[in-house]
Amino acid sequence: EFKVQTRTYSAEFGKSAGAVINASVKQGTNAFRGSLFGFFRDESLNANTWENNRAGRPKGAFNQQIMGGTLGGPIARGKLFFFGDYQATRTERALSQTATVPTARMRAGDLSELTGTMNGTSPFFPAGCVDAAAKRIVPSCIDPVAARHITLYPEANVPGAGFFNNNFITNGILNSDIDQFDIRSDYNAGPSDQVFVRYSFQNTDRIEPPLLEDPVASGDFASNILIRGQNAVGGWSHIFGS
Repeated sequence: EFKVQTRTYSAEFGKSAGAVINASVKQGTNAFRGSLFGFFRDESLNANTWENNRAGRPKGAFNQQIMGGTLGGPIARGKLFFFGDYQATRTERALSQTATVPTARMRAGDLSELTGTMNGTSPFFPAGCVDAAAKRIVPSCIDPVAARHITLYPEANVPGAGFFNNNFITNGILNSDIDQFDIRSDYNAGPSDQVFVRYSFQNTDRIEPPLLEDPVASGDFASNILIRGQNAVGGWSHIFGS
């Protein structure tokens, strides 16, 4: 059971930039009741992304499974009840990420694809190493460490994109595993007293790929994100008077 409020919140909710959602976990009854559910998505039913089509690349993986169930019933009829639910979400999705990497001409020291002027003299490199008019660096003048470092960058793989139009695309796999459950128990202590407790748990394990295929070149490694949320609440309702 849930309620969505989009404006004119009462004071108990404070300030909110979006909607406020109130959710209530249902309680068990004197009869055992349950349900099962599932959702399946397979990459064979998906279309390719616009970025992949532009680069002439095949579509990446996108598989998702969501499954779970609920069960509620009596522990002691008329007095003590339980209700629980569980949901598992498994996602494998290729992220179409674009970036700009040095072109083949730049790797060889030809910087003529860049706009603007180039300075041919500097105290940081010997004279004659740079042809400012042609915007070229003499290959023999390229530092060996820099030459090794530039090989860490992947080669451009978007045909005709040039240097200023995201000439590289990758389809690294994002994996996300989510497990969540709720469990609730209600107790009728008497005609005027009702007690309940509820515990909720969610665990998200998410692995995101780096932008470039080599994490040293992109400056970011694959992100392994672990998010765990737990919440518990209890209540006692008493009716005063006859």
